[in-house]
Amino acid sequence: MTKLFTLALATTLLTNCLAGCCAPSPSELEDEYDTPQADPPAVSLLDSDLTHWDKLNFGADGEVFVEDDVLHMDMGGPLTGVVYNGDIAELLGEPLENYEITLEAQRLQGNDFFVGLTFPVGTVGHVTLIMGGWGGGLVGLSSLDHADASMNPTTQLMQFESDRWYSVRVAVTGTHIRVWLDEDEVISVNRADHERYDLRGEVMDTAPLGLCCFQTHAAYRDIVVRRLP
Repeated sequence: MTKLFTLALATTLLTNCLAGCCAPSPSELEDEYDTPQADPPAVSLLDSDLTHWDKLNFGADGEVFVEDDVLHMDMGGPLTGVVYNGDIAELLGEPLENYEITLEAQRLQGNDFFVGLTFPVGTVGHVTLIMGGWGGGLVGLSSLDHADASMNPTTQLMQFESDRWYSVRVAVTGTHIRVWLDEDEVISVNRADHERYDLRGEVMDTAPLGLCCFQTHAAYRDIVVRRLP
């Protein structure tokens, strides 16, 4: 009995010792298996010479300039805007979904939309996020199934103050379009609920990624794009 117990104990100790000596350390596990890739870094799209943007020519546009890291689009007649001039697939990844865009915006003069952010919805089309439109308070996406921001399920009215920064975040995934204003989610669209994602004719030139304002002097800062995991 004693010999059997001693042998069993020795076997157990040897097994534990070998397991402790041979078990890979966390660092060895990381070497053996691919570590998860870090999320791609955020990409800032605003610099002093507007490297990433081309000014659009709507006709009688307002001036576009950067001052103190703030993009200004002055009041035009009626639209003023810019369009991203880089490789959109390289920026957002293909198929142009699973990304988010964040920015801060404010209306300095005027009484119409100060955020007209156009962005792609996968490979099926584009929409424009309107904030402050149709006399100053309309929020929505233009367009869903040919219905613009004033007459589709995203349509809503909000009160915006001039000379105040608002935080805007847009996320496009394979299933949804979601929009936050400051900390509040204000739009959530199930992509499967709509067949067409298209733009009003007046802002077609803002695709695939652009900003515009209407009869308003608007300002923007911290324009950042991130890919989502």
